[in-house]
Amino acid sequence: MSPPEPLSTDLSLRAWTGALQALLGADRIVVFVTDPGLQTATSVCAAPELGATTTELDAGFRAALASSKLVSPETLAAPAAWTADLEASPSAMLLRAQARKDGSQVGLAVLWAAAGAGALDRAMRQHLERSLDGLATAAAVAVKAAAERRREQELQGQFIEVFQSIATGVIIFRGRDEPALVNVTAGRLLGAPSGRVDAGLIEAGLKRLCESAVDAAAACKALAEITNDTMRNASFVIERGEQHISIDVQPMRGESGRGRIWLLRDVTQSRRREAELANLAASDPLTGLANRRGFMAEARAAAQACRAAAQPLTLLMIDLDHFKLVNDTYGHPTGDQVLRVAADRCRAALREDDLLGRLGGEEFAVLLPHTDHVEGSAIAERLRQAISATPVAVDKLALTMRVSVGGATRADGDVQLDALLAQADVALYMAKRSGRDRVVFAGGAASGG
Repeated sequence: MSPPEPLSTDLSLRAWTGALQALLGADRIVVFVTDPGLQTATSVCAAPELGATTTELDAGFRAALASSKLVSPETLAAPAAWTADLEASPSAMLLRAQARKDGSQVGLAVLWAAAGAGALDRAMRQHLERSLDGLATAAAVAVKAAAERRREQELQGQFIEVFQSIATGVIIFRGRDEPALVNVTAGRLLGAPSGRVDAGLIEAGLKRLCESAVDAAAACKALAEITNDTMRNASFVIERGEQHISIDVQPMRGESGRGRIWLLRDVTQSRRREAELANLAASDPLTGLANRRGFMAEARAAAQACRAAAQPLTLLMIDLDHFKLVNDTYGHPTGDQVLRVAADRCRAALREDDLLGRLGGEEFAVLLPHTDHVEGSAIAERLRQAISATPVAVDKLALTMRVSVGGATRADGDVQLDALLAQADVALYMAKRSGRDRVVFAGGAASGG
């Protein structure tokens, strides 16, 4: 049989056992628990104190426990481990046990040495025997309570261990007049200690954290709103340079509306990954330019700004002439190199605020904010010449590039971007129909080679 689960005593069980020993004038009282098979008994608490021992039970002792009858001291000897340190061998013992659900038993043994046993007259002994049921019940309750307290302490210890080790900062406020419970991560973010900390100190740390934000006014306003409204869930993100800290707050329903849990997380890495994924989704991997999605998003923002300021806006569509022939003749790797060179030459010919993107295949687009028809035409011609001025060197090849450009302008910017894009696309089609290698603006004449 395996030994029973070890049980730890606490002060209340120890005090109860000691008081009972003094009351009965006993030389020793042992509270014990057996294994389910009644083969061994482990002392849980004893008075005077006895080292935690597990002892084999003989047949007589097992029979007494199994029958749950009162035991005469003349017919049953106590285990030697319970009596070895006593000054005299016990000459009297009362024993009582109660069964538990798992088949084990919780028992109480009262032992007297010769002098003490002699003082027990018949009436006293009968009274004690009648009280043993109650004493055994009290012992069982005390042992169970001690075990439950031990389990509760273990759970509390496990909670504290997890609470202090998790990567998310956790602050538990149970009320302004009570200390806050703060884990290590939260303390590190706030520059405060962990454990049970004065609530005012943590509130001051949260205020310092918000004051260090790039937008300190907005962060402090959000903090004030959350602090004043204790009944709602709330969250916001503090940006401190490259660092981003997420703050989530929720009320503790079981604290009469006073308690709240604050969660602080450093989300810098996740924000960085989000930005990288967004950049990948909006970028053309071949040329490094914005792809159609990225270009349209940036272009719409720029077009809206021009429309709000009543400024002109020009859009150019650029298409590499006979590019399919390059791919078919020299292969796609050569075609890819031609596209990269075209993108680089466009970048070099444009201004800092101009937007350049690859819409797909050999087609590029350029948005020229605050640019009228005259200036837009000049930039378009500059792009055409910059791309075609020098052959593209690929291995031993020198490939001449030619491009067709279509453009459209809105004098006051008051036009939808999609409509402007459609006008520039029609102008590009006209440039190709009229011989390629030229610039054509919507409603205007062609220019070029």
